[in-house]
Amino acid sequence: LGLSKYYINVKKFRYAAHCICSAKRKISSENPSGISSNSEGKETEDEQTRTINADIDVAFGDLYLAILQTEVERCRENRAPYTENQDIDDSSLLDSDKDLDAKINTTITNFEEGRNVFKLANRHYENSKLFYVLDGHVSKHIVILRNQAELYKSLLYFENDSKRRISMWN
Repeated sequence: LGLSKYYINVKKFRYAAHCICSAKRKISSENPSGISSNSEGKETEDEQTRTINADIDVAFGDLYLAILQTEVERCRENRAPYTENQDIDDSSLLDSDKDLDAKINTTITNFEEGRNVFKLANRHYENSKLFYVLDGHVSKHIVILRNQAELYKSLLYFENDSKRRISMWN
C-alpha cells in the first residue's frame, strides 16, 4: 500500500490501482474466512485483517481523491486532459485490475463524471470509517473526514447548479 501512495503522488493512477488491488487480493487469499485465533492478549488475525481492509479502503479513497483533484487542477489551468503513460504490461494485471480500469476515469470534464469518481471515493472512505471509529482511532478518523471534505471541495468545481453547490458547501 505504501507503493500505491508513491504512484498517486507521481500521478501514475493505474499503477497505484494495481498495487491496491494486489494488496486486496493478497489479504483475501491469506485469510478468506476471517478466522481469529487469540492467544494471550495478542492482536487476532481477524483484527489485523480488518485493519488491512480498512487501509485498503483508505488507499482506494485516496486514489480517487487524487484523480478528482488532478482533474480540477487541470481544468483550472485549461490544460489538455492528463493521459497516463500506458506502458504497463496488461499481462501482469490481475483480472480485478482490468475491471477496475473501466471504473477509473482519469479524464473528468463534467459534473456526472466527477460525481462517479466522488461516489467511489466516498464509499471507500465510509467503509474505512466503520473500522476507524472516532473512539479508538481518532487520528485516522480525522484524516478520513478531512479527505471527505476535500472530495466535496473538488466536486464543487464541476457543479453548475448554485443550490447544489450551497448544499455541498454546508
